[in-house]
Amino acid sequence: AEAPDVLYLGYTQAAPWRRSVSAAVREAEYLWTTVGYVLWPSGARKLLAGLPVDQPVDNFMSNLMAGGTLRGFALVPAAVKQAKEWNVDNDVAHSDDVAWVQNCSA
Repeated sequence: AEAPDVLYLGYTQAAPWRRSVSAAVREAEYLWTTVGYVLWPSGARKLLAGLPVDQPVDNFMSNLMAGGTLRGFALVPAAVKQAKEWNVDNDVAHSDDVAWVQNCSA
């Protein structure tokens, strides 16, 4: 079996698992929310090869996983959780908000 490129420690599952690797690890098809992850050098090379990124990073990474370019795995259950909701006390604009602002200023 091929080695992983990324292991998600925290995430939101957005598609069924590809397969169960062990009692605590699943191969992922598509995950949202890059709360915490471990990135192998092979994964870093694949992410850099996909630059520039023109979408939220969690979508970018998941599109690579869904397309078979990036081998992503996840701990089940997740070991890291997001402390607050996506729109509470953070400086990262939600992609829907960014699209709305861009459309309004066009």
